[in-house]
Amino acid sequence: MKLDALRGIGPRTREALGRLGIDSVESLLLHLPMRYEDRTRVRPLGDIAPGDSARFCVRIDDSRVGFGGRRSLLLRASDASGSVGLRLFHFRREQQERLRVGSWWLCWGEVRESRWGLECVHPQMQAVAGPETLPPLGDTLTPVDEALTQLRSRGGTVAGIIECPIEDCLNRVLAEDVVATRSVPPHDNSAVDGYAVYHDDLDPEGDTRLPVVGRVAAGHPLGRPARRGEAVRIFTGAPMPVGDDGTQASGPD
Repeated sequence: MKLDALRGIGPRTREALGRLGIDSVESLLLHLPMRYEDRTRVRPLGDIAPGDSARFCVRIDDSRVGFGGRRSLLLRASDASGSVGLRLFHFRREQQERLRVGSWWLCWGEVRESRWGLECVHPQMQAVAGPETLPPLGDTLTPVDEALTQLRSRGGTVAGIIECPIEDCLNRVLAEDVVATRSVPPHDNSAVDGYAVYHDDLDPEGDTRLPVVGRVAAGHPLGRPARRGEAVRIFTGAPMPVGDDGTQASGPD
């Protein structure tokens, strides 16, 4: 199924996904993230180690503007299990006023070690009334079968059914299956390099010695039916001689 069948996939999104090698619904489903970020659970600060990416709910205890090196808004926040520093390099006055002492915030970010303990730089922040009144945090990963069902239900017909010449069909989606009217290639062909023989000529109890009477390659058939008691050298893709019903694979010559 092409990505165009999904609602909300426009040219820009399609181009961005194409740069990742995603050109179908199947490749979208099988595109795994570099890491899984569990945002469905709020973790106490005491349970977070340096290097963790986590969601935590904290109360602002202190707020000040620092000028060492770069101007930044330095916040000290805590929950019942510990404290963390929050650092914002790009902020407006309105944001500084909202991030007042005593306010509660639901944060997400990577926590690292600093001279003052745990620190999180530019976390994603959402104002909340307190740890008891958190918004819905989402569900766990959706099973593949359920995800496929959801994607298929959102797909729709991009356009009506039209007939067009085969040379104009590039990037179009078939309205129905195309059934071949003849086999391609129109003959049995060998899947390996080896010797074409009658299976009944082979000795199941030991080695079989047969005279090699010809050579068959792709585009160069034997030109006559095969006979019992003989073998024909054959190469991958070559047409099987009429009558022979097996190929004995050979090693390098």
